[in-house]
Amino acid sequence: QEQKPFVSKFEKTGTAQAGICREADAQWVRDALDGIVGRVESLKDNVKIRGSALGEALQESSQFSDKLDGMLASLNAAAEQVRNPEPVSAHPAKLRNQIADNCALMEDLGQKSSAYQSVRDAADDIFAKADADDPAVFEIREKMSSLEDLWEEIQNGTEIRGRTLAETLAVAEKFWDELQDCIA
Repeated sequence: QEQKPFVSKFEKTGTAQAGICREADAQWVRDALDGIVGRVESLKDNVKIRGSALGEALQESSQFSDKLDGMLASLNAAAEQVRNPEPVSAHPAKLRNQIADNCALMEDLGQKSSAYQSVRDAADDIFAKADADDPAVFEIREKMSSLEDLWEEIQNGTEIRGRTLAETLAVAEKFWDELQDCIA
């Protein structure tokens, strides 16, 4: 837009010069004028296309960032459950409830696996397209690293807790059965 007055003045000047020249020179001036104006128009179109692509990229980046932040928050909440579990009970009924809670956490993680993979794929796409020195890329790399660590921590933690609860349930049931036999 800033160049519009200059281009307009250039066209007027070129047309005026073509009017005062011999026909052969006038044709050369018109051809040069058309070529330069065509290149300016082409540049304007390219700027619009690139601006549109940049706008789309920013939109996608913003959506990705929101998705990544949401996934991190969700996994942080699940990781807190894994880090701070309820103490293992010695009562079989309570143990069954704890096993059900652990299974629900594992199932929830399983349901998030497609979203997790989608975020990883989108991050890989961003890494492939973006400049590695870009601070936004660095931030995404850090967040993806945290996301992957949380994912692994939750998977391992729920598996270990599941085994521990199952082993404890077997011992607790045996204990309570033997206690009942002694009492009876």
